[in-house]
Order: sequence, then C-alpha cells, then structure tokens
Amino acid sequence: MDVLQSLPVSIQAICGVTVLGILYYAISGGQRPYAGFPLVTLEEQGWKTWLGGPSKTEWMAHCADLLRKGRKITNGCFQVRASSGYKIVVPNRFTDELRNHPDADFGLSMRKDMMSDYEGFDGVREGLRHDGVMLDVVRVKLTQSLGLVTQDIVDEADKAIGRLLKDDDEWTTYRIKDVLLDVVARVSTRVFAGEELANDEEWLHIAKQYTLSTFMAAQELLRRSPLTRSVAQYFEPMCTQGRKYVKEARRIIAPRAEQRMKQRDSLDAGEKKKSQNSFDWMADLSKGRYLDFSAGQLTLSVAAIHTTTEMTTRALVRLCTNPEVVQPLRDEIVGVLKEDGWAKTSLYKMKLLDSFMKEVSRMDKMGDVAMRRGLTKEITLSDGTVLPKNALILVSDSMTRDPTFYPEPEKFDAWRYLKMRQRPGEENKHQFVTTSPDNLFFGHGQHACPGRFFASNEIKILFCYFLLRYDFRLEPGTKVPESISFEDTTTVSPDIQVQARKRQGEIEIDLKSPKV
Repeated sequence: MDVLQSLPVSIQAICGVTVLGILYYAISGGQRPYAGFPLVTLEEQGWKTWLGGPSKTEWMAHCADLLRKGRKITNGCFQVRASSGYKIVVPNRFTDELRNHPDADFGLSMRKDMMSDYEGFDGVREGLRHDGVMLDVVRVKLTQSLGLVTQDIVDEADKAIGRLLKDDDEWTTYRIKDVLLDVVARVSTRVFAGEELANDEEWLHIAKQYTLSTFMAAQELLRRSPLTRSVAQYFEPMCTQGRKYVKEARRIIAPRAEQRMKQRDSLDAGEKKKSQNSFDWMADLSKGRYLDFSAGQLTLSVAAIHTTTEMTTRALVRLCTNPEVVQPLRDEIVGVLKEDGWAKTSLYKMKLLDSFMKEVSRMDKMGDVAMRRGLTKEITLSDGTVLPKNALILVSDSMTRDPTFYPEPEKFDAWRYLKMRQRPGEENKHQFVTTSPDNLFFGHGQHACPGRFFASNEIKILFCYFLLRYDFRLEPGTKVPESISFEDTTTVSPDIQVQARKRQGEIEIDLKSPKV
C-alpha cells in the first residue's frame, strides 16, 4: 500500500481503472447489453445488476417467465441475458425474413453456446465447421439413402425392441426414456456405422452419454469467466469426461474406419453403392476437405440420438394419455404395410401417424424459441429494427398456441394436421418434416434440422413396432411428471414410468416381411 501511495496520482488512477476494468470483465464476462433493446429481467435493478448485468441463472431457471414478460413489455424485439451472453429475442412475424438470411449464421451462435473451441468438444466442433463434411453427409447422403436404409432400421428396431421390452402378457413397468434412448442409439448406429457397432456396448455407452457430457461441460465453462476458461477446462469434471469420451471414441472408430476404407478400395462402383454407411459417405464427400471419422461419428450421435429420443418419448406418452388414437393408428399402419410392405412410399402414406407426430411436436415442444443465429453483419428488419453485427438472436416460437391459427390450441388433436392437409392445395404441407413459422420444432430455412427426414422415418418405424406388438399405459396411480427446463430447452423427465405388455390376441402382420 505504501508503494502505491508513493506513486503519482495519475499512475494510481490508471491502476485503479485497470483493476476495476478487470473486475468488471471477470463479473460480466466482457458482455454488455445491446443498445436500443429492452432488457428483460425478473430481478430488481440493483448494484449487482448495474455492475454485472442480470444474473445468468434467470435464463437458466426461468426462461419461460422471461419470454412471457418480454412479450408483455413490447411487441417488438427485446433482450435477455443467457449463459453465453446477451441475446435478442425476435418476434415470430420476422421468421421468414431471417430464415435464409446470408448474414444470420447458425454455427456462430452454437459455437458460443456450446464452447466448441475447447478440448473434448470435437463432435460438436466437427458438425459446425463451415468447410466440414458432416453437414453434407446428413443433408445429402443420409437423406438420399432413406429408401436404402429402411430395412436396416426395421431389422435393428426388431432386435433392439425385442431385447429391451419383455415378451410378456403381464404389465411391466419401465423407465421408458432410458429404454427408448437405448433403442434409438442402436438403430441410429446401425445406419451410421454398421451392425457391429450397433451391438458394441462400449460404443453405445459413448454415443448415448457424449451429448450429455458436452452439454454439461459447456455449462461448466459458461459459468466461468472468459479469463479462466482455458485453464478451468482441465479441472471441471464434465470437461474431463468429455475428453475421455473423445479419446475412447477415437480408439474404437479409427481402426474400423481404416478397415472400411481398405474394403472400399477392393470394391467396384456397383458394390460400393449397395453397401454404404456414414464412413463411405464421409469419404465420398470429403474431396480434399479435412476429414475426421471419429469426430464425425460423435457429431452424428450429438445430432441424432437425444433429439429423436425426446420426440419418441413424448409421442409414446401421448399414446398413454390419448388412447383414442391408438386403434386408428394401428389400422392405418396395418393397411399400408399389407398393401405395400416397406416400400419407399409406405411411411409417407401413414398420414395419421405423421399428423399425430406433428401434433406432439406442437403441444409438447422442446422450447419456446428457435432459429439460434449469430449475425455476421448488421440486419435491418422490415419494421426498421436494426439488429447489430455480432448479436446473438433467437426467434420466438409463439404461434404454436395461437388461436388465430390453431383452433382450440390447448386441445391435443391427433387429426389436426391431417385435416389441414385435406384442404385444396395443401396436400403436401403440414407434414412432420415441414418447417414453417407456425411450428419451429425443426427450425426453419437453410439451417433447419437437416436430419429431420431420417428422424421422421426412424420414429415412424419404431411406432409401427410399438403399436402393433405392445399395449402401453402410464403406471396406475401416476401422472406424467413435469418436464425439466434448462435455459430455452425442455426435456421429458427421465423418471417417467410407463407400463408395457405384449398385445393380446392375434398380431395382424409380420413386421419384418409385412406385404401380403
């Protein structure tokens, strides 16, 4: 202290300002609200708010409350403080203006949310590379191969469901989300990496757990000041776990990828086309681009397994709470499969099943915002609002309960979208995979979920098995537990108990060879 007092006043002032600057940066993360947008907070504006901004925990625990308050305050844009920084919430009416905007970058937003530049986030980082292969693998190769992989999905679904659900006439209680996670992991891996890995318990554990570990690791780092993250990553437990999973994944995947490439070299063009999985797709599309087979498989796990499990769980619970739809769904499935088997058009013809799934996505959605974007340039909306360069934005998914668009929006109607498709000129609209401002479950525009077509087919095939082979109900005396919300994401409680039993009476059809 004596040394400081002996310094000139100007130097003392500079030291003081520097210390305050470091303190502010450490508390606020170097983040400041965007000028000109109302800042929505649930807490009183005290000295803590003035120094560091609203608490990040508000968005973590009370996202829905903040969004409701924001919509009451203004019918325009407002901002909230999320874990990764201040974000501008844009009203739903601007969805179409932003959906294909060249200066609204999905990857920029996700890199900040998921801390993908740190070690252990290889599977996230690979999927966000601008010059990467994985987006093309899903958008081009996987989607083009849907007809070719149907039988693989059917075969693995048959084995996985038969292994995990008892073939018993008596009711058995399951933690159904755990069961479905295992089923989806096996079926998805069968398509992505082949039958051997689909039955490799070590790989399946990584495929199921890596997504959760990276999400939790990102939260560990987001709670830290940017000043300490590069060091903290080596001490935080989930960051350490993520690096361990990546190391194990490379040990498992690398030799199999190498073996697959050697096999490809010995095949002629016709044989290559008949037998393909994501290893082949990555090789076909790389064309000199950086290629990481191990990170690519982790990317597919991150993108496919947990979101599909969430949707499948929501839909299965709806079968329990809305049993009136069960028999009509069974009748539709049996009729289509008896006539066409597993033809390319069979799943498309299951229009009530498609409508049911779409209604589940509307009623039991995964969050109240969508279309996460980072802006590479300033964007001016049609009402004159200027969204600043480098801003992180979200679009409100508020139309799903809008009575001006959806009659009786609080009612679950499995036939809702089927009836909408019966309107003249709308036969091919309102499908589960269709994106639009009134349902942003898959996002919208050029950054809409590229794997939604595969996910749709996978879920439909799983429900063919569930509906034709089993009866389901909630455990007697229980209710559906409340979903778990964290930031802008809502997940089904892992504690939900569902009972299943083998269907009584004659099974109408052999699902592996259904065509009569």
